Amino acid sequence: MIEAPLSLRITLRGSVLGLLALGAVGIGLYRKELASLLWGIGILLLWGTAFVLVGISSFLSYRRRNEIIEFLHLAMHPPEPLYAGSSVQFHLSFSSHPPVKILRIPGVLFTYRYKVTSWDVRTFSWSLPLKRKTLAYTCSPPPPLRGDYQGSIGHLHAEDPFGFFVGRVTLPYLIHFPVLPDPSLSPALRTLEAPGGEVHPAHQKPFVALEELEIRKYMPGDDVRRLHWKLFAHSGELFLRIGESDPPPQDTVHIHFDLTPSIHLHPSFFLPASDRMAAIGAWYLRNLSEAGKQIILSLGTSSPPVSLDPGHPDKGLEELARMYPDTGLSFSREGALLPGESLTPLPQTALPAERPLLLFLFVGSPRTEIALEYAASERETVQVCFVHPTEGMGPTHARSRKERRALNSSLQEIEKEAAELTLRIGGESHVLLF
Repeated sequence: MIEAPLSLRITLRGSVLGLLALGAVGIGLYRKELASLLWGIGILLLWGTAFVLVGISSFLSYRRRNEIIEFLHLAMHPPEPLYAGSSVQFHLSFSSHPPVKILRIPGVLFTYRYKVTSWDVRTFSWSLPLKRKTLAYTCSPPPPLRGDYQGSIGHLHAEDPFGFFVGRVTLPYLIHFPVLPDPSLSPALRTLEAPGGEVHPAHQKPFVALEELEIRKYMPGDDVRRLHWKLFAHSGELFLRIGESDPPPQDTVHIHFDLTPSIHLHPSFFLPASDRMAAIGAWYLRNLSEAGKQIILSLGTSSPPVSLDPGHPDKGLEELARMYPDTGLSFSREGALLPGESLTPLPQTALPAERPLLLFLFVGSPRTEIALEYAASERETVQVCFVHPTEGMGPTHARSRKERRALNSSLQEIEKEAAELTLRIGGESHVLLF
């Protein structure tokens, strides 16, 4: 979104006072009341003076905006990469006094405002009042949420002391500010109480000894097709199934995110749902990458796959920072789950059959059936992970009763879909529900 480099607007307070002043002048002239006439003229003079001061300040700031950029320094602590929910501090400073002289116009208050947006729906912003003799400032805004933020390095706001007019100058320097999903948050597998009080777990918890499970810890060079994904989801450690003949080792894992939400998911839940899937995916991505795996990451059916070298998950985390549900798909190709390929059989070009595949889908996704059929036919190759899109959420942001009813209805439908999926997958090891 392109923002105007210079704008000047009147506030609601300025509009009301201006109309009152004009009304007082009119009444004074009509009734020949000197008091009303003088009062109205005085207010109009004050109103006009504020307009002139703010206008001149904004124009001078606009003319010297490039010089201000040269003397302005903005630093973030901790430096990138920044993870969602982590604390951050911004340090703003001017290296010299000359550009600050513009901020010393009497009767004008200057504010530096930082505002970046992601997907045009999520905003991260903060502001600092600029003082005449201060060159360094520190701001600790609330922790940012996941997103691929972009925008100007800042905006200078000029305002008169009475709040009649506001001038805004956009500094001509664009920045890219990615906030990655936090890969340290261990996801929890979900259990659900079905009607009648019986608890149906989405998976069986491994309470038996490791020897009984016939597994051992993963060693570099082992075949990733033998990884115990369910135990990995519990413990965060890689274990290998033993007791079978070892096929040729493979060190590549394809992680694919299908971003089509349920038709019952309310649009206001799209971003929180994608945040949850991104956080779970980031945890898998980091752990597999640190275990020495080559990772192929793909999002949706249109984006090209991204290859990640072992031990370097940052590029993949940046892709997850940009992840947003696909809401404009027509679902004309129900079988299209992987980018440009069909699910059955396994793609032989972009995705060789010997590569393990992790599929992430939302509960209620229109592609649930084909994903389950695919996983059932390729148990040793495919692990399907369903993500509950509204886990722990509620209609707290509803702005009206109608919207609250719509949100509650969406939550109930998603819970029904989760319950049906839980009963269906039972204790299947190749299907997980988060």
